[in-house]
Amino acid sequence: MGNGKIIQFNKDFKKKEPVKTNNRGFGLFNEGMYFYNQDKNELALKKFEAAEIQGYESAVMFANMAWLYGYYQKHEKVKEYAQKSIDLDKEYGFPYSLLGRYFCAKEDSKKALKYFLEAEKYNCDIPIIYRSISEIYLEQEKNFLKAVEYASKSIELDPKDGYSYHWKGYIYYRSQDFLNALKFYKKAETMVESFASLYYEMSYCYSMLQQHDKGVEYANKYIFLDKTDFWGYYRKGFAYFQAGEDASALDPFLMAEKYGCREIDMYSRVGYLYMMRDNNDEALKWFKKGYKLAGGNIDNEYYQAYAVALYEKNRYKKAMDLLDESLMKFPDDYILLIYKISLLQRVKKYQEAELLTKKIIELEPNDPWTIFYEAMMYSNQPRKIRDYNKVITLLEQLLDVDMDDLGGRQMLLAFAYYDIKDYEKSLYYFVSFFTTPKYIQWMKPNLKSIKKYFKKLYKKFPNDKRLIDIFESCPQVL
Repeated sequence: MGNGKIIQFNKDFKKKEPVKTNNRGFGLFNEGMYFYNQDKNELALKKFEAAEIQGYESAVMFANMAWLYGYYQKHEKVKEYAQKSIDLDKEYGFPYSLLGRYFCAKEDSKKALKYFLEAEKYNCDIPIIYRSISEIYLEQEKNFLKAVEYASKSIELDPKDGYSYHWKGYIYYRSQDFLNALKFYKKAETMVESFASLYYEMSYCYSMLQQHDKGVEYANKYIFLDKTDFWGYYRKGFAYFQAGEDASALDPFLMAEKYGCREIDMYSRVGYLYMMRDNNDEALKWFKKGYKLAGGNIDNEYYQAYAVALYEKNRYKKAMDLLDESLMKFPDDYILLIYKISLLQRVKKYQEAELLTKKIIELEPNDPWTIFYEAMMYSNQPRKIRDYNKVITLLEQLLDVDMDDLGGRQMLLAFAYYDIKDYEKSLYYFVSFFTTPKYIQWMKPNLKSIKKYFKKLYKKFPNDKRLIDIFESCPQVL
């Protein structure tokens, strides 16, 4: 609602003017009604104005004049003449609807609703009035049931009005009831000329219902309507992204930006897609552009992705600054806390990491990552107070858990068992580490410790084939 525009309702032809044969103004009014009924609005308004100059007054004429002034965007005239009509006939519904649309334009939803309900009371049955009432209940009053009720009334009044079906679908869409939304959207699609917002919303619903092919199909329908409108490409990118088809998502997003899309969440997704292609330089460009466009006003998920990109490029100071900034805004965000703990450990700030680890233990004591970082906390304590058994107890809880820790559990167990002199188990977990996917990513920043333990284990198990195999496949360990 709003934007300084008067909502344009249908004309009202229900109320008839009584015949007044001896009045010059009445003749002008009749001429005006002829033009009004023929949609010759400029001529109609001139005749009505002339009739008023002749002293002619009627509720019908003043209401029609209010409608015409709305057509020509003369807002204050709408209010003036709708009120004149009501003053002459307080039970005539049409002028109340015009005052409702006037207050919609003024973004005064309370008054707009009051006048729309008065129009309904006096039998002003126009579908768009009910849709307007429904919109106010949805957007301003946050009353879902009333919004549905009036959308249904609009459909009952004119079952062939496809826009009423679209609006009712939209109410369900906003309430994230995507099945019911699609029920009404499909009906609207068969009844109205194609329009972009319907296709966008249908695409989104299908994506959220995991019907990803349909999500892409309706995004393409949007694009077909207008190949230079970025919203179609934006939706298509997300349709692929939500389907997990990362390889297909990037090009639509790039097209969306080409045509002017500056939606911040898209920058985050594009950054992520470049990270998945191991192109961290390009990823950082997108994260940085989005951050700048948003003036730093980004959500926690954007911070998370941006921090990971910086971390992967070893830009630890920038990553730390970003995480500090994010935790000022989202102090209890578990993922951000995890990332900062990991970074603090990477730069060997173990005491600061310990403080944050205690915080995540309070927030999410049973989460596998909490248990992992608690084990890390104990393993990083000074040797004199390090409790290896506690490290082992914690990590063994996680051995069957699906975690992308890059082999960290195995290597920490190898270290801990070695230090309690259980060399067989230490060797077992040391060897296991080199069979985990992506172990190289964990090994790079911890290579010094791994080389140290390789030498120690080789002394305990000289010429052991398992260690020789590790050396042959990964000579960095020496």
